[in-house]
Amino acid sequence: MNRKIKNRIVILGAAIIFVLLALGAFTYFKNKQTKSIIHEEVNSKKISTGEIIAEKNSDPTPSQDNQNEKEHTPKTTDPQNDINIEKSPTSIPDDQKWALILVNSTHPLTEELAIKTVKIGDISVDTRIAPYVNQLIAAAKEEGIGLGVISGYRTISRQKELYDEKCNYWKKQGLSDEQAKEKACHYVAIPGQSEHNSGLAIDFSSTSNPSANLTETFESTKEGKFVKEHAPKFGFILRYPKGKEDITKVVYEPWHFRFVGPLAIKIIDSGLVFDEYWEKNLSLCFK
Repeated sequence: MNRKIKNRIVILGAAIIFVLLALGAFTYFKNKQTKSIIHEEVNSKKISTGEIIAEKNSDPTPSQDNQNEKEHTPKTTDPQNDINIEKSPTSIPDDQKWALILVNSTHPLTEELAIKTVKIGDISVDTRIAPYVNQLIAAAKEEGIGLGVISGYRTISRQKELYDEKCNYWKKQGLSDEQAKEKACHYVAIPGQSEHNSGLAIDFSSTSNPSANLTETFESTKEGKFVKEHAPKFGFILRYPKGKEDITKVVYEPWHFRFVGPLAIKIIDSGLVFDEYWEKNLSLCFK
């Protein structure tokens, strides 16, 4: 009896050991298979992600739309960088003086300047200031303001025609020749003394209130307020401000702006009109 029991115990023990070994083997191979599947999934995702990234980053042959977009993206210019003049110049390179010439009754142009001009709307300007004019107009447009241009470059001969017309107007009002000339030069510069003869001056206009153009009322229009505030950022200054008539010898013209480049903000902040600033800070550079 004891022998039978012993045999059964041995058989049962062997069975238990066999079951445990079988379970161990099953668990081992199951885990290994699971890891393999996970590894394959991870690699698959890596490959898929890599392909997507490659598609986004590689563009050896850009579409025609992209090419057109690049071709039509406007280039911006910055008067602070485009013209290399120090903030407080003690000397100005000869090829940079064009932006800072003084044109007035004591510094007239004696002959036509050899400049290249380009059309902006119906007016002409020096090609070198055209990008800044266009950017200023575009900046106004972004604010919903229709800033226009009404006058730009004039030849000295055309200036003479305008001046003579104004003289004749005042003579018809009963003034003598000398009185008419004196009166006329406050409204139309003597030929060679107008900044318009330099190609650097712009008369801006209002599209919201055209009747205000070339009048003091321009200052209260949307366009007048915008250009006064933002023009210096694009290299322009209000050339004939109110209260400075005794210095400029020209009546207040809120529509008339002059390109001076990167010194615009500094000139405005100085509180001086260009005539004063030029005599004080720039005159020696032109001797």
